Amino acid sequence: MRLAVTPAFSSARCKGMMPLMEDSARGVEEYLSGKVEGATVMDVNDITMPYVNDVISSCAFGFAVNTLKDPENNAAFPEVDLVAQAISFYIAGFDTTANLINYFLYEMAINPDVQEKLQHKIDALDAEADVYEQLQALEYMDMCVSEVLRLWPLEGASDRRSVGTYDFGPTYPGSKDRLIGPASQSKRLRSSYSGSSGSTEPERSTSPSDCHREPSCCDPRTDIS
Repeated sequence: MRLAVTPAFSSARCKGMMPLMEDSARGVEEYLSGKVEGATVMDVNDITMPYVNDVISSCAFGFAVNTLKDPENNAAFPEVDLVAQAISFYIAGFDTTANLINYFLYEMAINPDVQEKLQHKIDALDAEADVYEQLQALEYMDMCVSEVLRLWPLEGASDRRSVGTYDFGPTYPGSKDRLIGPASQSKRLRSSYSGSSGSTEPERSTSPSDCHREPSCCDPRTDIS
């Protein structure tokens, strides 16, 4: 299945999906413009989940829906194999993408200096130029996303199977196990690997060569399913 699906996420294909993502984003903008007044309190998850649902529906299956406007407007998948594909897409990308946006908004809210710097860079983009190409070149956005993923990994656990036997040391001498579960989150929050650890500093993610950490700590994007 991976071989069949991977070509759909080439750079050219993703660029072609950008207008569909923009349409979904405009739906969120319209919804918020009619809801946000004064000190209104909202659950951001009630916004990000419908948004991600709309993006997946339009980009993966060609169904234009506006879940924020009509929560009951869900796409119907009559064919069994299409249902299987739909479930695969949603499991891999629905919760992880929505949760990433939630954590990103949270970090921007509690770090107004980071938010302001990012907003200035976004405001400086050319409204008439290609959005996809500009976002790809927006280094500070990538740095912010990487930092959010370091602080809030999207996977609770991960494992790797080594090519040879692995000795776990004094706690498990003579181990013949091949399955290893690295504690990546604890490493990323440890000051010896991440500098000031718990603080939000997008600049630490400029490149793996700039971070004095183990390789498993240098690229937080590996936590995206």
